[in-house]
Amino acid sequence: MPLRALILYTGDNSANQTAPANGAPFEQVGSVFLTAPTSNGNGTAIHLRGKYFLTADHVRVAGGRSVTFDGVTYYEIDQEFTPVTISTGTDTVDMKVCKLVEDPGLDDLVLNTNTTSDRSSSTTSVMVGYGKGRDTTQADQTDTDRTWTWGTFSTTAKRWATNVVTGTQSIANLDGYDYNYAGLAININSGAGDNEGALAYADSGSALFQSIGGQWVLSGLATLVSVDGSSTFGSTSGFGPLATFSGDANYYVRISSYAAAIEAVLPDLSTFAGWVYDNALSGDDAASTADPDADGMTNLEEFAYGTDPRTWDAQLGPQVAQVDGDLVLSWQESSTASGLTYSVEETDDLVNTPFAASTLTPEQVGTEAGVTTWQVTLTPATGQTFLRLVVSSSEAL
Repeated sequence: MPLRALILYTGDNSANQTAPANGAPFEQVGSVFLTAPTSNGNGTAIHLRGKYFLTADHVRVAGGRSVTFDGVTYYEIDQEFTPVTISTGTDTVDMKVCKLVEDPGLDDLVLNTNTTSDRSSSTTSVMVGYGKGRDTTQADQTDTDRTWTWGTFSTTAKRWATNVVTGTQSIANLDGYDYNYAGLAININSGAGDNEGALAYADSGSALFQSIGGQWVLSGLATLVSVDGSSTFGSTSGFGPLATFSGDANYYVRISSYAAAIEAVLPDLSTFAGWVYDNALSGDDAASTADPDADGMTNLEEFAYGTDPRTWDAQLGPQVAQVDGDLVLSWQESSTASGLTYSVEETDDLVNTPFAASTLTPEQVGTEAGVTTWQVTLTPATGQTFLRLVVSSSEAL
């Protein structure tokens, strides 16, 4: 059944709420909620890159919902972007790509493409979810095999846990669950130590990270539990094909089967076309010469300067100032955009003399998140000089 945060074998809700020492990308996981994770969180988000994140397709993202990765800063989900459910061939996967209004500034996440290591029990695997813990009114359990009942929203937190992939699993033809896809399975093992974890309500869309080839990658996205409302940590009895397991199982979308399909949804933000898609521009507003926010900068210029085409921000465009008797032209360049040429031109007569390439040499004077700042300085001689910056692109626009 679809998932309804991680529950640890110890049942300790306060444990494992900071990043694990092994470097698993704890910061990339967030809560999907309406007003607050501890009031109405209904799923988990995995940041991919830029404004884009993954979650389970059955997690609701409409209706003014937001995402938080740190429990403090809330990022609004972009309701103008239609979530893309991942599908390949005959597979309809319980996983979708969604978009935030603002970039949370997190690192890009690497998707696993290794179809051997992700199913190996020797691969280091870490679960990170943002949902409910154990029921705090339930008596502590000390037996080897333990069953923890899921708690209320007040137990919601981001936690990590460890587990081992027991194998691949084909998810198909389940009653009331109209998805079919390649999955990974984990058993909730009572003999795996205190950090052994199980999925609970609001862990839908949570992450299974694996360390493969010295790099942490996303190998699974949580979708299903075998039992609703509680998590039983059990043990295996018997051997070989006669072996039985007394605990519950959890299931994940196998990312290695769908990495290419996920990548195909994400725009290449180094291109103008990808930038247009990322900023939800369409029709006449998507033209390189258009100026949807009427701030005097065309879309091509906004792309080049790393500014927002939907927000009036002319103050971030090129500026000319007189500094100690010198004329200074300054501008910012996007660190992401490619295929662009920034040309400083000058003339001494706006009416009779066309602008021509300037001999002034641009100097980089600053670096901030996403942009670099440049300037040219003209020491005035007699007469007058006018400067301008022209942006051109090698991309077909």
